[in-house]
Amino acid sequence: MTEKEKSQLGLLYNANYDEELIEERLYAKGLCYEYNQLHPRNMEENEKHSSKLY
Repeated sequence: MTEKEKSQLGLLYNANYDEELIEERLYAKGLCYEYNQLHPRNMEENEKHSSKLY
């Protein structure tokens, strides 16, 4: 069972050494960074970036 599968089942897991979870975490951090760099009046881009996180 992978660490991601454990997390989805609510079991204890270690996200520090699982390449899939590390990659997903870096992707989410990148999206958050891009979102935070957008101008607040740019609602279309803000919505586009925030929807990627779900």
